[in-house]
Amino acid sequence: MLPRIIRTIAFWVGVAAVNPIVQAASMPVAPVGLPPFSTIEETVKRHFDTLPDVNSTDILARSDVEPLGALLRAAGWLPPDWKDIVGRVPADKSFLVRQFRAPAGRKFAAQIAPYPLAFDRVDRLSQLPDGRKTVLALIRGPDGYKMIEYMTASRGGKNLGKQVAHAPGGKAFNKPTGRIYTLDALLAALRTRHEEASNPKPKH
Repeated sequence: MLPRIIRTIAFWVGVAAVNPIVQAASMPVAPVGLPPFSTIEETVKRHFDTLPDVNSTDILARSDVEPLGALLRAAGWLPPDWKDIVGRVPADKSFLVRQFRAPAGRKFAAQIAPYPLAFDRVDRLSQLPDGRKTVLALIRGPDGYKMIEYMTASRGGKNLGKQVAHAPGGKAFNKPTGRIYTLDALLAALRTRHEEASNPKPKH
């Protein structure tokens, strides 16, 4: 009887000794040499400091972001989907960039920037029939930003968006477009990718 108990104890001691090793092998490990996000953020902001016409409320253009690839790589980390991130930034000749880079458009962009998904909503609005004319009227008219405030920050505005979603070109009107319009949005996208790289999912 005693030898059987000894063998049983030895078995469980062995399991207890092996388990930590097995668990450690399955734990996610951050890539060696991955720079902290503060380094990435500093690299991005230093790049945009060289672009005096782009501040936190201005719309980004793709040519503003493309050169960052080489700078991020030199800083020690480039997101694996960098091309996709760049592709989510509006093209230089897109309607929104052309309008929001004009003086009246810059002022309008600064006015709507505090409201959630404001740039997304204007982008969606521009895709409706005669939507570009509507956007231009909001930019040029007095207090045009208040329409975007209403559409993004009020229950009535969200209900209006649900109705507009049934119109031609209005699908998913209240939802994010998935595009990257501002510097803050770009940094948020990079932060998300950096967190994923810092905390890889465990292998099963």
